[in-house]
Amino acid sequence: MRRGPPRWRTIRISRPDMNKDNDIYKDANMQHFWFREERERVVSYLERERIRHGGVAEHPDWYAAPYVALWRIQSRIDPSQTGWWVISGDLPCDYCSAGDVPEVRSALRHFVRKWEELSRQMIAGKAHSEYLLGDPQDWLRQGELLGRRSQILCRWAEDDRLWE
Repeated sequence: MRRGPPRWRTIRISRPDMNKDNDIYKDANMQHFWFREERERVVSYLERERIRHGGVAEHPDWYAAPYVALWRIQSRIDPSQTGWWVISGDLPCDYCSAGDVPEVRSALRHFVRKWEELSRQMIAGKAHSEYLLGDPQDWLRQGELLGRRSQILCRWAEDDRLWE
């Protein structure tokens, strides 16, 4: 029997400052370094979450370095297909099935909707039925942070200039 992803997933909210100077990431060497660092973070995240897959792309499908990267994860069953999407960067790592969101922009929109819901739950001090959200004492602060991240990502997802 095939074992799917665990019912409970931990959303780690780290790296609170999204206001870094990103000019250095226009340099190809810095970009390559950031891709490599983020890819390692994605691989470690997938291992912690026990997601079985066929491999992580060498480069993200879409990114705004050093803030966010969306990674295509190969299906374990059919390596020619995308099995998962993972978001990483100056925000929580998270994943979703590519069966629900077949392309990268829809994956970003998926994370926006999910994080908006999680943010509301955390700010209200309510446990979520599917995700472990860290220490309840931190929910208000982390919920506000997650809400700000989802607002930024929403603007980027809706900005056609970023997807040309």
